[in-house]
Amino acid sequence: MEQVINAVGKIRLLPGALVDYGFRQGYDAVYKQFISLLDNGTVWHPEIYEADWEGEAKDYIAAAPEVISKLKRMASPYRLPDDYLFFLEFYGGLSIKTDIKVSNVVTRTYYFEVMGIGPMTDEWYGNVIYDNGYAGTGHKFLFISILRITPGFTETATDSTQELNNSEVVLNSDWLEFHLDVAGIVQEHSIIVEQNEGDKHNWKKVADSFTELLERVATTGGVLNWI
Repeated sequence: MEQVINAVGKIRLLPGALVDYGFRQGYDAVYKQFISLLDNGTVWHPEIYEADWEGEAKDYIAAAPEVISKLKRMASPYRLPDDYLFFLEFYGGLSIKTDIKVSNVVTRTYYFEVMGIGPMTDEWYGNVIYDNGYAGTGHKFLFISILRITPGFTETATDSTQELNNSEVVLNSDWLEFHLDVAGIVQEHSIIVEQNEGDKHNWKKVADSFTELLERVATTGGVLNWI
């Protein structure tokens, strides 16, 4: 799985990238990841300061293999690819925030995520089981998504937005969702996106494998040329 490790290593260096540590990296890595919640402000609940993080890390490591088994059962009678399973076990999940600037002004913001099962599930990225709109259907998994947010302006201001030159900032957003083709709708274990043309729903292959998609993410900063 050297290609996965190399691709994720490049992703980790991207501005705005958050890469988790999965159970296969061991107790120390998982424990440090849980403790990081105290430092980076991603959780806004006072009980985190009283939590038993040593116990949380041990419980996570003990429970994670069964979560992998559950994913495999969800995909049955099909098989999840080895590179994807390795990613979930070794990293757990990841997210990237990318700002596109023109003349030093943010014109678009992209939130890319690989849903997962790691310690930072529901903090940095969605839960691949519970946030999976196609879970249990047995033929495809919604497991990666990009949210594109484009700032815009309206002509009418509210009292709180007078400083914005009598304009109110609005956020226009849309999603691009990637699926792991476990049943071979287009090509087994490729990455596919749904294209809607009127009443027709077609699937298009965007990568031959999960590893290839990670490599493209690394080279495009998480936007996959969706600009």
